[in-house]
Amino acid sequence: MEPSESNSTKDPQIEAKRVKHIVEPTKSVGTQASVKSALDELQAQAADSAAVTDQDGKLVGRVSKDQLNRGAGGRGHDPTTSLVEPQMQKEGAPYCFEDQTIADAEKVMREAKVDELSVVNEEKKLLGKARLGTIAEGKKDDPGKS
Repeated sequence: MEPSESNSTKDPQIEAKRVKHIVEPTKSVGTQASVKSALDELQAQAADSAAVTDQDGKLVGRVSKDQLNRGAGGRGHDPTTSLVEPQMQKEGAPYCFEDQTIADAEKVMREAKVDELSVVNEEKKLLGKARLGTIAEGKKDDPGKS
């Protein structure tokens, strides 16, 4: 189902504000981490998925608990020695750049049907995450918004 026009951002302040103003810290999982350590990290964050970064901190994909459990455990591989990289989603994992508008980030989230996405700089290094809830709070807290 497509988002309705009333759900899209029409607030000029939100339209102009950059994602870097709402970025929140996030932890990533390394490509060479074991499936077990990645699952432990997701549990510690109380998250269903996490960004995956290379050794330089560049975003290379996203991985979910389900992908990790099916990929390693479902194939009978040892999660302590199996790596995250073969299990991760490399193509199509949603992200945005820190200098994009919040409206652009909201559009990416709605099109990808996710409530958060990774935020990167020009070199694609992971800076944090942007959440749909934070955008909604910004709209609600904006005193100029009726």
